[in-house]
Amino acid sequence: MIVLMKRVPFLLLCICLQVIAYNPTKITVLTKYIGGEADHGHKGAKRSLVDGLQHIGVNFNVNPMYLHEVGDVVHIMAGETFVLDQVIPLKQRGLVKKIIVGPNFGEFCRAGSPYVYDEHIDGVLSLADWTISGFMRSYPDFDPTKIKKWFSGVDAWFWRPVSQEKGRHVLVYDKWQPELADVVEVMLRDYGWIPLRVSYGSYTIDQFKELLQQVQFAVFLSYSESQGLALAESWSMDVPTLVWNCKGPHSYQGIYYPDSSACPFMTPATGLPWKNMQEFAVYLEHIEELLPQFSPRQWVLRHMTDEISVRALLDIIISLDDRGDDVQKNYSGIGVRKPNMFG
Repeated sequence: MIVLMKRVPFLLLCICLQVIAYNPTKITVLTKYIGGEADHGHKGAKRSLVDGLQHIGVNFNVNPMYLHEVGDVVHIMAGETFVLDQVIPLKQRGLVKKIIVGPNFGEFCRAGSPYVYDEHIDGVLSLADWTISGFMRSYPDFDPTKIKKWFSGVDAWFWRPVSQEKGRHVLVYDKWQPELADVVEVMLRDYGWIPLRVSYGSYTIDQFKELLQQVQFAVFLSYSESQGLALAESWSMDVPTLVWNCKGPHSYQGIYYPDSSACPFMTPATGLPWKNMQEFAVYLEHIEELLPQFSPRQWVLRHMTDEISVRALLDIIISLDDRGDDVQKNYSGIGVRKPNMFG
């Protein structure tokens, strides 16, 4: 006991010296080049990342004005390739340890990009299997271990339902498919449902939330989605979705994707896909039996909140090559510790 008491001050001194000597890793999130004005980031994806980092208490900053403010882990979510000309030299000088790009950095992923094979880029984030396969078709020599599947989260506290009578209302989410939306609404009325249409880009967050509060389920009409945050917001409001999923070809930034998806993260707990009006009609015939089988909000709480998204990102950061540095020390204890759809 006496020996232990004598060692306590020494142990405390060692801990204090370690704290003083250790400079915690800082993540810098970029959606534009450093010092730039135009923000190219997806607002929902950026919000999810920032809120998740704040909630967990990670040391980070967003879009700093000066190079000396950049942390030793740089996550370029979006922007122009000029930002890589700024960040890569910082890594060459040892000021940056990890560079991750994506998932919305189209300039980086475009066909013929000279940056894709740059050895200083440690990881490329992508949202869906169909976007990954298209990328690999264009860059067959790219190291597939550098591609990491990652998703944005949902603010499940904001997107939460309030118990109320919903009647026979159904949300029709139209993303550049107005003619198909017309046909869907006619069929919904034929089956005794009241459609409430919302068009992509024409509503506020509060308006969308209010519509979701009123409906029993939603019909989503979009040709393709890399994730589909509006879908996740619907699920968080405990609204299951019937999604038109034609799986047609898609081209973006010169890259050809032979198969796309309008609902890459949908599961049997959150809804069902359909390809044509015949399939859709079958679902409507049995929708009263199907609705009790869905549990979309429960799925979001287990798999796609802001916190779960950020913990998955931290796990990706420490999984990259050269793991014996401060990045590993700083984040190895706060990665994903909840069930997630990838494992």
